[in-house]
Amino acid sequence: MRFRMRASLTAALSMAVGALGAGLAACGAVDGAAEGADYPERIVLADRSNKDSYHPASGYSQTGISPVCDGLLRPSPDNGPDQIPALVPALADGEPRANADSTDWTVKLRRGVTFSDGSEFDAQDVKATYDVARDSDRGSEISYLFDTVRQVEVVDPHTVSFDLTESYRGSASSLNIAIARYF
Repeated sequence: MRFRMRASLTAALSMAVGALGAGLAACGAVDGAAEGADYPERIVLADRSNKDSYHPASGYSQTGISPVCDGLLRPSPDNGPDQIPALVPALADGEPRANADSTDWTVKLRRGVTFSDGSEFDAQDVKATYDVARDSDRGSEISYLFDTVRQVEVVDPHTVSFDLTESYRGSASSLNIAIARYF
């Protein structure tokens, strides 16, 4: 009996390893390469987390590092491995501007940016993303990071303003979460 179980387990394990090997071999193919190009037009990412973890309110890309989405700012790789990276504009069109007491931060947005569905990126997308990220009642797992943000306002289609509850000179560090499309 013990030998039969061991043989069955070995056979099942062998089949699973064979299927995994075949699947991994298929991953090496360069399918979808543009005609005349040596790179794929499409990339498929795999992650052991569930699909909901890619939403900015779940904390996805809260460090500003993502192969999928951009934030207003991102860490610069130029500082070297032993230094805290400076934040540089990603979807922002320049550095955020703070008022005299750092209770209001204004961010101009890059023009000509589109989402993968072709829709244009604008200030409403930023406001909607931060409104959800700040609201634990809507499922945000990172709302505590934005306790000092009283409100995000759309100034115009390419400008947003962050109204803070208190002076906070480090507010720029909160501007690197991934921006989602507003529907």
